[in-house]
Amino acid sequence: MRTLLTIAALLAAAPTLAADLGEREARAMTLIVDFCGAITGDEAADATELARRIPGLIVGAPLKIADHDPAEREALMELFKVATDELVLHVGFDTDPNARVGRSNPSATLSPDKDTCVVVTSPYSPALTEAVTKRLEAPGTAWKREDPAVPPGSLTWRRPTPLGETVFLLLSNAPDSSITVTAVEQRPVSTPEQILGTTRAALEPCLSGVMAGKAPDFALLGSHFVEMNRETQDIATAVNFRSTAAGPRSFLRLVYFQGGVLCRFMTADVHQPVEQVRSAVMQYIRGLPGVQEIAVKAKGDQPAGVLWRVKRKGQRHAADIKVSLHQDDIVVVDVSRKGS
Repeated sequence: MRTLLTIAALLAAAPTLAADLGEREARAMTLIVDFCGAITGDEAADATELARRIPGLIVGAPLKIADHDPAEREALMELFKVATDELVLHVGFDTDPNARVGRSNPSATLSPDKDTCVVVTSPYSPALTEAVTKRLEAPGTAWKREDPAVPPGSLTWRRPTPLGETVFLLLSNAPDSSITVTAVEQRPVSTPEQILGTTRAALEPCLSGVMAGKAPDFALLGSHFVEMNRETQDIATAVNFRSTAAGPRSFLRLVYFQGGVLCRFMTADVHQPVEQVRSAVMQYIRGLPGVQEIAVKAKGDQPAGVLWRVKRKGQRHAADIKVSLHQDDIVVVDVSRKGS
């Protein structure tokens, strides 16, 4: 699928419509700049809350890839790299954005991880292209124009994100339509040293908190992670972090409550086999002071396996570390108190 496109914009300036921009084009620009541009790559953002700030914009109920017609289903699977049971969001100005027949307005489609947002408009409108360009290149914006050689006539902008990544917006025009794709740019291939450094930065506060039985010192995360959000329910507080340092894209979730801490670290690199990433993670775990490998017997529907137990003098608790794979391409490390 060659017509991939655009990206988006989180602009401080309020939108100003060109005098010759029709209603459909104005709505398309709003989707491209103010919705896709604001939400792409922000796992903590809420699509419904964002839509409330855009007059007339409606978020459809999450819709499975499998529930689309065959042509659209294949296109979404190719573009978003997801399975048929994944959920996407359709956003638009029609009463039911999920109704794919008889739409009178442009709409946007957001991937499950909020890393990609697509707007398709028909017919092609030079006025829309001009309006989007003016918004993205207005004084004070973070966007920088970088037009690609292929496909011909495409326009591309890039901007940094607060979380250390890059978002690109590709606007591609064909004689009868335009497609804009806003997406988080893939990180370069990670070195074993970078994976090791990210793992160390994540697991040190995890082990510190679990073994002490209290909220960890977040300063131990250093410059590798930044807090995304936190949630408090009853007696527990969960804090979610995202990696910012060079290396694999990684996430860390710390949950602490009276007398205990749970921790989950997730990391992946799309450029290399997951076993290489897991090998680097295991290198760090096996080198931990006081670590011991323990065989775990099969129990119920859980197969036999291994865990790593860390005991240290002067610490209140021992910590158990379990390593698994999620969807066969993400390394997951869970840290908890011994036996929990």
